Amino acid sequence: LGEITQNFKKMRRNGSSSRATKNDGEDKSVYNYWPNDEETSSTSSATITPPTTHINNNDTISMWEAINFTPKEKHHFLIRAFIGGEKSIQRDAFSIEMSRCIPVVSLKYGLLVNIEYMNTKTLCSKGWSPSQLIEWLLSSNMHFITAHAHQGLRSHGISWDMTVYMKQLQRLQFHVGFPCGDQLRCPIFTQDKYQYLQNLGELANNTMIINLTADGEYDPATIIEIERFMKDNNESCGWVIKAPFTTNGESVRFAKSLDRILYFLRAASKKYFGEIPYIMIQACMLNRKEYKVIVLAGAPLYVASIQGSGNKRSTNGTNRSFSNEDGLLEFSKHSLERILSKIPYAITDGLFRVDIFQNMHGQLVVNEFESLDANYDGEAKFESLTKAYLQTYWRITIKEKFRECNLWII
Repeated sequence: LGEITQNFKKMRRNGSSSRATKNDGEDKSVYNYWPNDEETSSTSSATITPPTTHINNNDTISMWEAINFTPKEKHHFLIRAFIGGEKSIQRDAFSIEMSRCIPVVSLKYGLLVNIEYMNTKTLCSKGWSPSQLIEWLLSSNMHFITAHAHQGLRSHGISWDMTVYMKQLQRLQFHVGFPCGDQLRCPIFTQDKYQYLQNLGELANNTMIINLTADGEYDPATIIEIERFMKDNNESCGWVIKAPFTTNGESVRFAKSLDRILYFLRAASKKYFGEIPYIMIQACMLNRKEYKVIVLAGAPLYVASIQGSGNKRSTNGTNRSFSNEDGLLEFSKHSLERILSKIPYAITDGLFRVDIFQNMHGQLVVNEFESLDANYDGEAKFESLTKAYLQTYWRITIKEKFRECNLWII
């Protein structure tokens, strides 16, 4: 644990922190997050443009909001945190470390420090929109988001437009907390799966995206593109149709023909249009085996014992072990290095998981990444290590945020 912690601190010193990273010469348009329909085809990517040193009008608005919404009471300090559902992976470690830090700050600086928690159930009972959640967080001295706020809403009868939520998140850019700065643009944090898969290049499972339509119908050119993708990505087990911005295999369907793919696309449009912008299509792997590698402080450590989705609905194919632990760890490291070279503001220094398939050509490919809500079951010693690291991660992160408010604690 000490070695992992030192690696984490080194990552923070080297710039993998919550503050915005900057690239010269590129324009950032926060409030033009998604392309307009007339500017994109049915297979375009819903991606964020890289960050910039240019301060545009939206940056200025975010700065003023961070100032104006933050409470001004001299002897009071308010923290607000969204912590997800009852089984949130980060919840216990975060609350334990926060409960340890608050009394120290209160005693040292003579402040009345309060923390207010918001979970998914309460969020849904209030029927809040993305802007209401963000303004609740902004109206504090420090914010934290420790789980995917868009998860679990449908089970409570609530739906959010992810394009709206993405834009609203950027309002926290200059507010003290986690995440902030360019972290708010991290596609692993937002679960914009196609964005990080396309940045992995050949290391990722080949993926096509289809923009959802209001009526679920697609023009001949789009259907031709789908047929071409099916021909080029066929492992004789059909294809997987799945939604981004989801966790634990939600909205995954398996199709053996073009007709069934189009059927599922129509169903997805009916269910998700106005909530998520696109659906992904991938080949169903001939080898259904899936490994999940746990990464702490940027270092792949062990293969979790969690059962992967493994294309369970496929009636043919195999479920054969591949590679070895060293090979899986090395591939995970390579994948992590690739994503950080393409998206340097990606949040990878906490709990992180790499889900791996092997295609019919024997090549290892990333199926997806997970961070905040990554399950990490494994041998007892590894589970204990992961739990201990999560507490260390939040202790360091919370102290860093207090220091940004000139509240120093050891």
